[in-house]
Amino acid sequence: MTNKSIKNKSIRLRIIFLIILVFTLVLVFFSYFLKDFITGVEQDLGKKMVLQHAIINKEKALSHFTQNLNLVKRSLLNNTYQDWMKNNDNEKFKTKAIQSVEKDCQVIDCYGWFILSIAPLTSIDWNKESNTIKTVPLKLEENSWLPKKLKENNEFYVDADINTIDGNTYVFFDYIVRENDQVIGTVGSYALVSTITNQLLSTSNQDILDVLIDNHGVFRTSLNENTSRYHPSLSKFLSNKEWHQVIGDDLDKSSLIKLKNNTNSHLVKTIDIRINEINYIAAIVYIEEIEWYAMSLFSKEAMEGSIVILPLFLVGTLLLFSVIALTLYFLNKLVFKRLIVMNKSVNNIALGNYKDLIKDCRSDELGTLAQGINTMSQEISKNLSKIKSQNNALNDAIDKANAANNAKSIFLSNMSHEIRTPMNAVLGFAEIGRNTKVLFEKDDSLEQIQRSGEHLLQIINDVLDFSKIGSKQLELEKISFSFSAILKKITQICKSDIDKKNISLNFLLDDSIPSHLIGDPLKIEQIIINLVSNAIKFTEHGSIDINTRLKRQNENNVIIELSIKDTGIGITPEQQKNLFIAFSQADNSITRKFGGTGLGLAISKQLVEMMGGEITLKSERDKGTEFTFTIPLTYSTEKLEKKIEESADFDLVKLKAALYGKKILLVEDNRINQIVAKKTLEPLSISIDIAENGLQAVEKMKNNTYSLVLMDIQMPELDGLQATEQIRMFDNDTVIIGMSAHASIQDTEKAIKSGMNDYMTKPIKQKTVFLMISEYIF
Repeated sequence: MTNKSIKNKSIRLRIIFLIILVFTLVLVFFSYFLKDFITGVEQDLGKKMVLQHAIINKEKALSHFTQNLNLVKRSLLNNTYQDWMKNNDNEKFKTKAIQSVEKDCQVIDCYGWFILSIAPLTSIDWNKESNTIKTVPLKLEENSWLPKKLKENNEFYVDADINTIDGNTYVFFDYIVRENDQVIGTVGSYALVSTITNQLLSTSNQDILDVLIDNHGVFRTSLNENTSRYHPSLSKFLSNKEWHQVIGDDLDKSSLIKLKNNTNSHLVKTIDIRINEINYIAAIVYIEEIEWYAMSLFSKEAMEGSIVILPLFLVGTLLLFSVIALTLYFLNKLVFKRLIVMNKSVNNIALGNYKDLIKDCRSDELGTLAQGINTMSQEISKNLSKIKSQNNALNDAIDKANAANNAKSIFLSNMSHEIRTPMNAVLGFAEIGRNTKVLFEKDDSLEQIQRSGEHLLQIINDVLDFSKIGSKQLELEKISFSFSAILKKITQICKSDIDKKNISLNFLLDDSIPSHLIGDPLKIEQIIINLVSNAIKFTEHGSIDINTRLKRQNENNVIIELSIKDTGIGITPEQQKNLFIAFSQADNSITRKFGGTGLGLAISKQLVEMMGGEITLKSERDKGTEFTFTIPLTYSTEKLEKKIEESADFDLVKLKAALYGKKILLVEDNRINQIVAKKTLEPLSISIDIAENGLQAVEKMKNNTYSLVLMDIQMPELDGLQATEQIRMFDNDTVIIGMSAHASIQDTEKAIKSGMNDYMTKPIKQKTVFLMISEYIF
């Protein structure tokens, strides 16, 4: 490696010295041909210098006239001049205008100030010499310049003209005043041309003469001793000369127009102006805003010999050669060696070695580059670590996803088992009941079929509740209730399962809990039943204790803590991790032994959290489990009108009498559901018409009178929602109650929006139907 490095250095030095030798020979060779080159350089330098002066004069002129424009605009802010221009025969406006002129004359440094109205043509004029303000009526034929200016669209004009009164040449600055795009007058100032040129054409360069060319193509020079002291003869020669007199045919006015049309370009031309046998280079710049030109002239004679190049070139070459040699020496020491180190470091990075950093602490560019390579190496190392960490996280996520899919597969298997079990009982007892002739056996079969159906419905409701919670469609009620009523109802619901296992169910109700709580009692009841059912399922002997405690209370709110403690098989810490996850149970063996969908605890946890509470558990294997949850509620010292319906009843005799002689329209496409509905309504002894789809329902409603319509939602040809909308176009009085297996909030909202009075979810119990009919009949 060392020999190779030495060889590389030798080659670099040879190349460097060869370049220096070639460079020296080229310079010596071209030194014989430098005279013309130097002359050209001098010409270019002169042109650049004279152009720069012309541009500076342009900026001076723009600055001067922009200042005038701002002063004029400021004088128009109070509208005094505009009022006089529109009504110049009004003495009040005239007086105010004269006062404004007196005031503006003191602010604006100019020779004269004027305002001019168009209709009629009148001016108010002030000049420094007379120091008086005159109002002068004007004639249009004596002011031939005015119509031309008014036709154009410029904001202002800068015009050089001879005053017919005193014979002096002035520069007039006219600002056009418009109202609603109509010209009503002009405001402006004027000054002697000599004053303008003395202000704008001051230069400290004795070789350059600055000139302005006005809008008429007349040359304007400064004849002031201070500004023209270096070129008095040339200033006098050019003063008041017209374009063609100075430039001649060599650069006619068409070139000037071309420059005017291309305002971003500059025109530089060598002009032979013979004064004392001297030639000049001239640069012309167009000032678009005022339509003038700025010109600067530079004497060729002054340029010649300004660059003494050959001796300097030879000395410079020697010095340059020495400097290059020293530079290359230090370049090799300070650059090449460090680049070799950096190259080695980059190769290490490419090979995956990120630990060997460059030890270069210099604060120059290469030092910064070295630090950048170090930073790059460290960042690559960090990013690789991050990628590794992200890959690990991704693998964990994949594992979790696989576990979730496995849990769903297990859930579907469990669900199939849970659905098939009551379905087997339904079909089995239906066959037994059909084949037996013993009456009590038929009754027992019907009772078992009803229990199995209710169990199947509970499974479906659990799945539906979980879906509603997940899609945030489940709404919580706020009604009055008491905990004692809920616990009493839970005792009745769980009594048969408790008796079968010969275990005890104990309640401890905190007497300090307010009797009139406000919340969703059905959801609280569902939580407690889920937890109690779980405890019953996993407890073979002993007891289940339900304790309620008032945890916190203020003026309007309480936090109630409930605990359900059992003496069952318990749950290991590992099993507790997945306990509240949907579709999961402690393990698959528990599912096989005890059954269940794995949704009960997940629904309970989500309901508790929706209410603003939290749920926890403590468990020990083979000793039991205790679930504890808190619920924030509001309370009232008085009993509210709306309360939980612990029992709802109806008077069948009264309902039957109210419907006597009336007809109900049943809209249902399924024959079995038609039979079930007719049998359900049979105790009412009412006439029932059947429509098998929405089209038949609309037609029957047009031709008959019904007290009530029971409308299925999902039907062929025309569904229940569409049929209801059509019926409501000619009948707004008949009560229409929707019936469907769809059970989401959106389904209910759609039904009510279509024009239905109410909505029931299938399967429908006879008591539920009679209660809803009673609500609308009475």
